[in-house]
Amino acid sequence: MSDRMNSTTIAGPVSMCDRVRGEVARHEGVPPERLDQRLDAVIDTEALNELIAGESATVSFSYCGYDVLVSSAGVVTVDPLDR
Repeated sequence: MSDRMNSTTIAGPVSMCDRVRGEVARHEGVPPERLDQRLDAVIDTEALNELIAGESATVSFSYCGYDVLVSSAGVVTVDPLDR
């Protein structure tokens, strides 16, 4: 794993899943719809949105070659997997 993590806090009525897709796509330099893998292929997206809506939760998973950490504070951290 890299020593440098990138995180973004996004405010507004965007689902956490859309935030994850957007942040990974930004790192890949493509629009979210052009990502190689569907998010729902690696995580239950409904459960992610519900869990993160809780008071204090974090979820981590791998997606499209990145370690993704999502917090209920609205922070999405994306760090490239060691390749």
